[in-house]
Amino acid sequence: MAEARLMLGAGALLWDTVSVAMADTDDMRTVRVTIDERLAQRVDKAVRRLGTTRSAFTRDALEQALTRLPTIEKEERHRRGYARHPVAPGEFDGWTREQAWSE
Repeated sequence: MAEARLMLGAGALLWDTVSVAMADTDDMRTVRVTIDERLAQRVDKAVRRLGTTRSAFTRDALEQALTRLPTIEKEERHRRGYARHPVAPGEFDGWTREQAWSE
């Protein structure tokens, strides 16, 4: 079994351990996911409300997390860049009028 960690930043989907069991069927793979009891209960409640399955819900959540991943990575690069090179006082003063919303 292979193990991987998927951690996508604050407020993003966080799975503790993903164990891949090599039981492929067509183009689907069986995956066991270990999550805490509270999260499992929340998932079960959402699944019932949405009329779907745990598997479908998990696939959708993982797809959404992977879709957000490039944005999360860019935001982290920007944070590190601004931490290394903070905005200088007055640096954006020339843009003040552009920031005003007209009503």
